Amino acid sequence: MVDSTGAEVEVPLNPQRVVALSERDMDAAFALGVPLVGVVNGRGAQTPPAYLQSYLGDAVSVGAFSEPSPEAILNLNPDLILIGGMFPELEAMLPSFREIAPVFVTFNSGDDWRLAFQNAAYGLNRTAEAEAWLADYDARAADLAGKLPAGDEVTIVRFNPDGPVIMAPASFASTIVTSLGLTRPEGQMSIEGQGHGDTVSLEAISAIDAGMPRWPIRSMARCRRCRTTPSPSSTARCGRRSAARWRRRSSSTTWPRRSEHSSQSLT
Repeated sequence: MVDSTGAEVEVPLNPQRVVALSERDMDAAFALGVPLVGVVNGRGAQTPPAYLQSYLGDAVSVGAFSEPSPEAILNLNPDLILIGGMFPELEAMLPSFREIAPVFVTFNSGDDWRLAFQNAAYGLNRTAEAEAWLADYDARAADLAGKLPAGDEVTIVRFNPDGPVIMAPASFASTIVTSLGLTRPEGQMSIEGQGHGDTVSLEAISAIDAGMPRWPIRSMARCRRCRTTPSPSSTARCGRRSAARWRRRSSSTTWPRRSEHSSQSLT
């Protein structure tokens, strides 16, 4: 079997003890009904991602996603390790992981979520299940798209302590709203990569404007309410609180009014 790096990997036909070392791999495994024995912590957190708590079962953390522990992985006696989107420091750890179990690299930096999902399914021998899952997703997206104003513009904003940042058109969240028939403002299409742009200054605050702003993107790991009860409504409250703090610090400048569509939710 060939992974996303072009490497030949011998993987079990029906892996039973899988360790996933990226968020996308954890998501894919659980979506495909594959239990995991090892996972990594959420970004900036000391525990696995909160939104996966109901799926974890007996899975244990093997450390930070940026530096998983080979010793912790070895103790789990895995028969397959999934990993993807590696940066140089993590890539340097591959030889030690390969001494433990077959390592299947599911995606490269810059690959979209669909490709990562399909590659993970390939490594897990669950391609038929993945095709069914994607078909269901596409059907649900098409149904929801028919209920939304066609062609409406959406800005996806993440609030940081220094102010708001606009998520890139290639970010996961943006690809989801695109599948719903929504668009991003033209001025935001130049943001490169799959992350976000620079902090938006007060002088450039109009760049946030869109027919349907989407506000509540904030790390669950940094919010007690969201960490314990993650939901669209609780994360929305976090986003509003963060926005309010930023507005208070910027009280000398008028904050733009949200549009008439701003109360609509995509989740």
